[in-house]
Amino acid sequence: MSEVYLADDIISGKKLALKILDTKLSINPEYLHRFKKEASICQQLNHKNIVKIQSYGTFKGSYYIAYDYIDGITLDKYIRQKNLTISEIENISVQILEALSFAHSKNIIHRDIKPSNIMLENGTVKVLDFGIAKQELSATVTKTGLFMGSPHYVSPEQIEGHNIDNRSDLYSFGIVLYEIIEGKVPYSADTPWGIVRAHLDKSIPEITKHPPNYLKEVVYKCLSKKKEDRFKSTDEIISIIRNKGEIGSKTVIINKEKETEAFKADDYISIDTKNKEEVKRKRRSKIVAGVLVPIFIILVTIGIIIVNQNNKNYIVESNPTSSYIITTILTETTTTLPIQTTTTYYKTTTTQYLSTTTTSYSNQNYENNLAESKFLDNMHNLLNEYNSISNHINTYGGGNVTFGESNTIEFEGSVLVRYQELSNKLKNFSCPSSYKSDKNNLIEIADAICFYQNEVVDINKNGSYEAYVNSFNACNQKISDLFNYTKNMISIYNSK
Repeated sequence: MSEVYLADDIISGKKLALKILDTKLSINPEYLHRFKKEASICQQLNHKNIVKIQSYGTFKGSYYIAYDYIDGITLDKYIRQKNLTISEIENISVQILEALSFAHSKNIIHRDIKPSNIMLENGTVKVLDFGIAKQELSATVTKTGLFMGSPHYVSPEQIEGHNIDNRSDLYSFGIVLYEIIEGKVPYSADTPWGIVRAHLDKSIPEITKHPPNYLKEVVYKCLSKKKEDRFKSTDEIISIIRNKGEIGSKTVIINKEKETEAFKADDYISIDTKNKEEVKRKRRSKIVAGVLVPIFIILVTIGIIIVNQNNKNYIVESNPTSSYIITTILTETTTTLPIQTTTTYYKTTTTQYLSTTTTSYSNQNYENNLAESKFLDNMHNLLNEYNSISNHINTYGGGNVTFGESNTIEFEGSVLVRYQELSNKLKNFSCPSSYKSDKNNLIEIADAICFYQNEVVDINKNGSYEAYVNSFNACNQKISDLFNYTKNMISIYNSK
């Protein structure tokens, strides 16, 4: 995607790492969007453990980002060169986590944490390469079924196309910590797909080296397949590492049976609080419980049998005898999309067919299906609003605007404002959990529409006609994607 050069800043005299987008990719709106997004995200990350951006922009048609030059070594090379002490492992781990903690506080998910993206300079860790990072309140993979990242370090939810959040970075950190301790990654195979399958299916390999137990436990919990079983934040891990698995001045033991389950400070057993009287009391309690609990269970079971027998007729009569009917009427929608037909204006007409359906549901599924129906109705209305923008473009745009003129810039700016309003409206739509991933994907498409329309406005001010055409067509393609995605959702809903 890019090349990185060692450069001299002729004003300050500082050395910089100059990242330049490949010229063949700079005309591709997708790669240009990703490159600009990296610059935008890195500008927000002013932290001692994150490489700092000095400037970005274009020069003679080339897009560049200028970073501070890090005169150090990547963590993967550092691991191979020396055996790290426990103190070094802890120090490096905490610095990585502090960098992630700062990024997460900005709702930024790195998505590609690995040793080659971490550098050490005079003992200071610097996290690099936010090129595929996401900044959303609810981060998601770009497209369902696809993932971006490095196979050895990618989280299961990234692989499966589910929603991702800060816990995805914690999974990758767990892989990095495992590699620091063991000198190798936990999962490997002959092909990238084999590695990916291992993340999903294989249990966490045993750590054969002998670090302190609390470091092992951090690895095991970070590598839980379900993100719900991992730590909630980097701060939890930092606290455990800094306190060396201790609470206050008391030594603690982590329950080894919970290696791959969630554990908190409450799960630790303090050795210092155990005395002989407490042991005797617990023993007496166990004996009493061993006698009373079975008796209680027997009595409860007998009671349930009696109640069930008495209420048998009532239960039969209470079963639902009818179903609710939900009717969703989805009319044919015509959207006019501006695509090239002349040298000054581009348009075509695309018709989306949204069918009419009547579906029957039982009482049990009524609420969920009602929520689905409402969400799809909202999406249908949103598409109508996108249509209205297309009609607006046909009426006031077309031959009435000319590339580079002030009235064109003003007109395109008004279109951008409408696209932004619709994107925000989509973000506020409520939807059932079954549509959460779809909604996030739709939001990403809507935001891309805004991005390319913004490019159209910017290029109109001082850009090339060819770049204008590329961004214009990219915007129209994303609008088409939005219609097709929604149409597919409705089709699946109707088939149920």
